[in-house]
Amino acid sequence: MATNPQPDWQSLGRLDFLERGCPVCRSTGGLPRDTRTIAGYEMHFWLCDACDCLFTRNPLTEASREQLYGSQDFFAAGEPGADNIDYYDYIGGERYLRMTARGRVTRIRRYQPAGKLLEVACAAGFFLVEAKTAGFDVQGIEMSRPMAAYAADRWGVPVTAGSIEREALAAEAFDVIASWGVLTILQDPIAVMRKFHCALKPGGIWAFNTYYHDSLWHRLLGSRWQHLGVAVSQVFSRQQLLELLRREGFQLLARRRDRPHTDVLKFVDHLVMVTGWKSLISLVRHLRLDDRIVRIPAPDNYEYICCKV
Repeated sequence: MATNPQPDWQSLGRLDFLERGCPVCRSTGGLPRDTRTIAGYEMHFWLCDACDCLFTRNPLTEASREQLYGSQDFFAAGEPGADNIDYYDYIGGERYLRMTARGRVTRIRRYQPAGKLLEVACAAGFFLVEAKTAGFDVQGIEMSRPMAAYAADRWGVPVTAGSIEREALAAEAFDVIASWGVLTILQDPIAVMRKFHCALKPGGIWAFNTYYHDSLWHRLLGSRWQHLGVAVSQVFSRQQLLELLRREGFQLLARRRDRPHTDVLKFVDHLVMVTGWKSLISLVRHLRLDDRIVRIPAPDNYEYICCKV
């Protein structure tokens, strides 16, 4: 393993967008629900009038998605509390991200104690290395080429640089597929669900986390809801997701409120996103609480463990 490689970030440049209808049912109808400006990009979120999915009316083009995930602007913008596209320092969160990963691996092992595991969108590989330590034979897929190289070099695990929507998976190849933070950024979520189902062995496990647009927090916060981002493609309602899982051949084994570990600075970064109170960043640093790790019951995030039937 390399000691501490750094990703070779690509330049972000200009992002391009397209216009489309609902990616779940292909309906072109719907009503505007939220508009949010992030790092200068105005994003429009519509509620589908056919299937009740919240979808991005003007998503990124495929080329711009790859460009975004390969950039420092997405993973390491540098300053908490700023108008960042996403993370201000993803790799800097290794301690708490690996703590969260260990808990997820433990819960997966209740249903599948060992075997071949694929993580989709593995980023810096923190979940992969925890799964490897627990005895799984691991591999990853990551759209960000710099992050894919970082994870492979640092942890000594195979990571494919590419999109799960374009990469082929062999039939019945995996005992576990994990996809944290993935469901809402897929351009064709139903096709990927079917790909996962095909790639899992009979009784294999799919573990993921997501949030719902009909959550209390979305209703309260509207366009200030922190989950409305530049990379978002769609957000299901709770009932819609349950129906899709059943339809695509998955049985729900466990569902729990997501309780990730984080540090206080990252938590306050989210608060600033919602409230605009940037002085919270200075306060946390003044009190020297910024790197203290806490566990936060995410108010509208849930973790799922399903099996192929």
